[in-house]
Amino acid sequence: MRRYNQQSELAWDEGERKHIILQHVFDPDDARTNVFFYDELKRELEAELRKCGPIVSLKIFERNPDGVVAVKFEQDWAAARCIEVMHERWFDGRRLTADYYDGYSNYFVPETDEERAARDAMWERWLEGNDAQQPGAPHQQPRAQVEEDDWWDTRPSAAGAATTTAALFNKARRAPSESSSDDSALEHEDEDEDDA
Repeated sequence: MRRYNQQSELAWDEGERKHIILQHVFDPDDARTNVFFYDELKRELEAELRKCGPIVSLKIFERNPDGVVAVKFEQDWAAARCIEVMHERWFDGRRLTADYYDGYSNYFVPETDEERAARDAMWERWLEGNDAQQPGAPHQQPRAQVEEDDWWDTRPSAAGAATTTAALFNKARRAPSESSSDDSALEHEDEDEDDA
């Protein structure tokens, strides 16, 4: 029988470093136009980070200007793999940073009254838009949970087609100057998927 050891539970054991901080993952301004931005981002990140190892929890620090996400992995080797894979990777035009949590930084940014009023107004507009749809028209609903390898980012590309997050992550592995030449290839790839 295993006994609870409060000292080991509360200790900051350097041998088991499982908490990772990712920065520059998102821009808080992106959430102002999409009611489901953080839900979609969380699903996309969970799918991508599971490739590093089993995840215990993932916390997006909404409104943080540095676009901070905290991830806790089950195993310390998965956290090390996450840093190896995600550090200095390009994502959506931003270079990510990944490092172990220092144990004392607070990334929480409180919501101001003005931000709350703007968020409530956006939510009301979204609700009114769904209630006003014509009978027989497809009702817009939040995206359902999708397969791990079949997640989509619904932000339009330059050609107006939806771009997969996988394509953004693959594009992110190259420097911005290299990725701009491949933009047309990604757009044609999306068009081929739409035709199928």
